[in-house]
Amino acid sequence: MQSERIVDSLQKCNGNITFHRLKGEGHGIQYLYEHNPEIYKWMLKQRKTANSK
Repeated sequence: MQSERIVDSLQKCNGNITFHRLKGEGHGIQYLYEHNPEIYKWMLKQRKTANSK
């Protein structure tokens, strides 16, 4: 799948990435932000590092 290819590419260039596949879910998982606010809070804390291009 496309997500796995992106994860593989980021890992190959030493990207700091954590990937979790949710069983039975596709791209339309925005409802998770409403039911799990910690996901949204985590996402908002992410920043580019000095090594990011």
